[in-house]
Amino acid sequence: MADTTHAPLKVSIVAPQHQVWSGSASSVSLRTTEGEMGILGGHEPTFSELVACVVQVRTPESGPLIHATQKEGNLLRLAIDGGFVSVHHNHVSVLAEQVLLPTEIDTAAEQKALTDAERTGDRDAARQARSRLALVEATAVQH
Repeated sequence: MADTTHAPLKVSIVAPQHQVWSGSASSVSLRTTEGEMGILGGHEPTFSELVACVVQVRTPESGPLIHATQKEGNLLRLAIDGGFVSVHHNHVSVLAEQVLLPTEIDTAAEQKALTDAERTGDRDAARQARSRLALVEATAVQH
């Protein structure tokens, strides 16, 4: 069998209404119900449930959704509210319940949502608000 360890990944990120992004990548990182997952070429086939998190995709090219960073190269960052990830033969499919770009997140509303979730003990809502706030913070550091 051919060595696929250094082969580029073909990544597709899909929300219920549309395909958000598709392209080549050197790595993908996200969070499943089992914990953090990093995906490189040659990754074992897997199918996992995603929790609310920031999905990071390192790409060889730039584009309208991709932020060029000095230290990290070209990086796509998106907040998702859960879903599934499938990895098979260097193809990565992220099927997300909802996808948000940093510019689509209302920081004040998310901070209020986090406070309310922590007060009521709603762990899922708190995780969702934290992931969105982390995306905004990570993107702000870049600029």
